[in-house]
Amino acid sequence: MKRDKVLSILHNHQAELQTDRELKFFQSIQAVNTYLYFLKDRSLILGLQGRYPKSSKSFVEAIEQRRREKDRNEAEIAGLLGYWGLVLTRKGDLVEAEEYLEESLRIKEKLKDEVGIPEVKNWLGELYETKSRGLTSEDKVTALRLAKTYYEQSLDLRRLERHYFECGALVGLARVSYVLGDYLAMQSYLTEAEALIAQYEYNDYAAVSRLIQGHLIWLSSRMKNSIGEALFNQILSLYKESLIYALRYNRFLLDEILSGRSPRAVTLIKPIISTCQERDEEGQQILISLHSWWQEANNELIKPQSETISPISIGIPLQDAERVAREEEKGEGSPQETVIEQINGVIS
Repeated sequence: MKRDKVLSILHNHQAELQTDRELKFFQSIQAVNTYLYFLKDRSLILGLQGRYPKSSKSFVEAIEQRRREKDRNEAEIAGLLGYWGLVLTRKGDLVEAEEYLEESLRIKEKLKDEVGIPEVKNWLGELYETKSRGLTSEDKVTALRLAKTYYEQSLDLRRLERHYFECGALVGLARVSYVLGDYLAMQSYLTEAEALIAQYEYNDYAAVSRLIQGHLIWLSSRMKNSIGEALFNQILSLYKESLIYALRYNRFLLDEILSGRSPRAVTLIKPIISTCQERDEEGQQILISLHSWWQEANNELIKPQSETISPISIGIPLQDAERVAREEEKGEGSPQETVIEQINGVIS
C-alpha cells in the first residue's frame, strides 16, 4: 500500500472504528504486543483528526506500557515518541514536541535505525517551520535555516528509498525557500518533488506544490496593476489542481489549502482565500471563478487518470466527492463548512 494512502486513511473515521475493534479483540485475548501496535496507530489517528486530549491519553498509555515491559522495545518507544511529537507540533505544543522528537531521534540513532530516521528529520523540519511562523527578523530566519538543515539531513538518506519522506523533505525545502525568497532553489526542489509525485501519486504534496506555484505567480507580478488574462488563468488552474489533490488526500487538507482551517494550529503556507483577499479585484475574481467551478466540475484533472489511490472516486461531481470526504472525516466533531460556504463568506 502506498504511503500516501496510509496517511490519508489515518484521518478517516472508519479507520478509527476498525482500530478500536482490533484493540478490543487483542486486549480480550491478552495479546499485549499486538494490542500496543494498534494503540500506537490509534493514538496517531486521533491526533491527525485534531482530537488531541484523546490522542494524548492514548499515547501516554502506550508509552507507559512499553516502558514497563521486561524486555523494553526501544524501537517501538522511539516510534511512539516520534508520532506524538508530530501530533504535538500540529497542536502547537512546540516545546514538548521538540523534546519527544529529539528523544525519538536519539533512540533511533543509538539503535542504528537508519530507516526510521528520515521521518523524524522531516517532523523536526516541520517543527521549526511552525516555530518560524511566530517569530520575526533574525529569529525567524534562524528557525527556517534549522528547518532547512533537518530536511537536507533527511535527503541525505534518500538511498533508503523512503520516497514519501524524500518527497516531504523536498516540499519542505520548497516551502522554506519560498518564505526566504530563494525562488530559484524553490523551483528546483519542486521539480524534484514533482517527479516523485507523478510516480507515486502523493496527493498531499501535489496540493502543496500547486499552491506554492500559484502563490509565486501572484508574488512575481505584485508590482503590476494587473496580472493579465494568461497569468490569471495560470493561477486559477494551479489553485483548482491544488484543491482537487487536497480533496483526494482528505478534507482536512482541503480546508487548510482553501481557508487555513485545520486541526493544525499553524498552517505553513498561506491559504488560497487570504492570498486572494490581498489582491483586491483580481483576487475576488479568482474566488468567484473557483466558486462556480466547484459547483459545476467533476473530480478530474487536466491530465486524465483511469484510477487513483485516493478513496474519493474519479469523475464524480466535486460537491459529491466533498460530501463523502466530510462524512468520513469528522475530526473532533465541530461543524464543517463546505468549500462553497467558505468562499461565500468572503466574496462580495
